[in-house]
Amino acid sequence: MPRTKRVPQEKGNHAKHPKHFPSQKLLDKLLIIWNPDNFPQQKIEIIKRFCKKKQLKWQEIKTNEVTVAAKQIRRRTDDFEYLLIVGDEKQFPTYKFTHVGIIAHTDYIYQGDSHLKIGRVVGGTRVITEHLKCCCGDSNLTIVIDTEPTRSEDAIKQLEKMGYQVFHWRGINGQSFKLMEPLIEKAQMIFQYSDGTARDKVRGNAKEWYGGTPARAFFTYKDLRRIQFINYPLIFSEACTTANFGPFVRAMCEANATYIGASCTTYNGEEPDVSWENDHSCDGIKFGILDQLDKHHTAGDMFSHVIKVLRETLSSSSQKCLMDIQKGKPMEIKDTKIISVIEWVLFGNPLRILNKSAKTRSRQKKR
Repeated sequence: MPRTKRVPQEKGNHAKHPKHFPSQKLLDKLLIIWNPDNFPQQKIEIIKRFCKKKQLKWQEIKTNEVTVAAKQIRRRTDDFEYLLIVGDEKQFPTYKFTHVGIIAHTDYIYQGDSHLKIGRVVGGTRVITEHLKCCCGDSNLTIVIDTEPTRSEDAIKQLEKMGYQVFHWRGINGQSFKLMEPLIEKAQMIFQYSDGTARDKVRGNAKEWYGGTPARAFFTYKDLRRIQFINYPLIFSEACTTANFGPFVRAMCEANATYIGASCTTYNGEEPDVSWENDHSCDGIKFGILDQLDKHHTAGDMFSHVIKVLRETLSSSSQKCLMDIQKGKPMEIKDTKIISVIEWVLFGNPLRILNKSAKTRSRQKKR
């Protein structure tokens, strides 16, 4: 029977991880919005008191119509750069579309070609206030999840050049969740890639990451409920539909993570030599994130920049479709390139700091 590879233990006490908070200057650029009609009054009062204590700006938008909400947001955000939406699709509207029989959603209707960087948080008052604190720990630990080591080598090398300690978890072909749990809780970033073979690549749905033939789950919303992330990690998932409203994304918010995932089907790139800026598949977003990770101060800035670049390199006919989405026109979208731009959603605070200390350590190593 083959031995299970030992999961490396992080050196030092996690309590000593440097903590990063957004500056007051950044906080002044954040607007928090909710619809008070869709929450208990007691919950709203708790959030208001917290916002007042932390000098956070908030506004109420009383509508369940996405087009009305979009117009209200455009009128009220001239003085803001970041927007945090409180609630799921029933508590605050989102743009819904269909693709290959899947009903998916996007908050792109609120962003479009505007300056806004948008996040959304789902959960109770404790969950919401934790995301509003936006306390990021710098553990320097990154986990890359992929079933085939050779497929993720370039990404791992790139992260290591930035100064991160990277551990590769092979999902269904690697260590159990029980063995990985202590490492996952301390991670600063987690990247889930779906670059394996058709038989064992990582796939997803609104409840879990799974893979293999026959299919079996290796990381589910129930696993997430056992975790309380220490460092408010940035987590990216390439798997299909994990960011559709369901238990997985809710558990991500409850575990205190900033999560970027897809609400619809994701498509692997078919042109290996194309730059990420011109790759309208999930390769475009994942390699765009890797390329821009050390070039922006917040997760919202990085994410919105990647989406903006991918949007601008779409064909003129595809861009016309995006304009129709901004107008709230209901539609079935068949073009996979459009899907690969609009399906990504950021759950968590867009002010989540992208720590610079890894770059500092990388420079120190070279001396």
